[in-house]
Amino acid sequence: MENYEIFVSHSSKDRQMVDTIVAAIEDGGYKCWVSPRDIQAGIPYARAIMQGLDACSIFVVLITENSIKSEDVLNEIDNAHNQIIPIRLKEREITLPREMNYYLSRAQHVFIGREDLPDIIDKLYLEKRTSVAVPVQESKPPKPKTGSVIEQIRELIDNKEYLKTIQNPKAYSDAADDVQQLYAAWTETYHQSYDTVGIFEDKIEPYHIGKSKISIDDLKEFGKEDIRTKYNEFATILRQHNIAGHENAFDKLVNLFLTKIVDETINSKDLQFYWKGIAFDDYFSLQDRIQKLYKIGMEKFLG
Repeated sequence: MENYEIFVSHSSKDRQMVDTIVAAIEDGGYKCWVSPRDIQAGIPYARAIMQGLDACSIFVVLITENSIKSEDVLNEIDNAHNQIIPIRLKEREITLPREMNYYLSRAQHVFIGREDLPDIIDKLYLEKRTSVAVPVQESKPPKPKTGSVIEQIRELIDNKEYLKTIQNPKAYSDAADDVQQLYAAWTETYHQSYDTVGIFEDKIEPYHIGKSKISIDDLKEFGKEDIRTKYNEFATILRQHNIAGHENAFDKLVNLFLTKIVDETINSKDLQFYWKGIAFDDYFSLQDRIQKLYKIGMEKFLG
């Protein structure tokens, strides 16, 4: 990752204002990480945010009527582990929600107006530097990992059960051989999903792309960085569904561990406790599988 220094948190509704502030900061010699500009193609949103936070030593959050209502902004503040600088606009009086004030009450808030932009580095109490050039990022396909034959596998076959769960979906079957329509379906309906196995591995039938069954032998151990990323993603999901209390969150976590143990115990050759991908799975089927595993676990291990 490039040498980013300042993570800029904001509401997407304030894009024009943020672009102006980021330009002023980078004119002062500091490289900013800001979404969506610095999110690389193919990287999940949550992972990109965590990478941006890890890369920066300073966290700037723009306080506006939009950002104080943004769950994403609150999540970013919650996960910020660096110096936090809230930026407020002089002409606007905004009262922070209690949950946001919890994180920002002790931070030094900076009030700026348009006339202050040339001196924003001084306002942020940063050392002056020469400006940095921000190159325009060209759209390039991701480089394959060392030693891998194929990085991404895409099968252009519709998941009919999934299509039933969304309104007016763009399907591969409607695109025929039109490349642009196929890309639109892959992007808008299937969220650019792809697989990483399913062609050259053992027990893959000819002309059948994708691995239909995942066994315990296919699992990989987590590293420290993976654990941290997954922990933050899980914490974000809990907050989004208003599961903030420690006891409630712990209960959900124990239930999931129980379900995972049951799955690896009784389904070691055909695991069920995982999301098979938007091209092959749907939310109702996943929930049904998890509930069945949980029921077995409660009966077998907890009486």
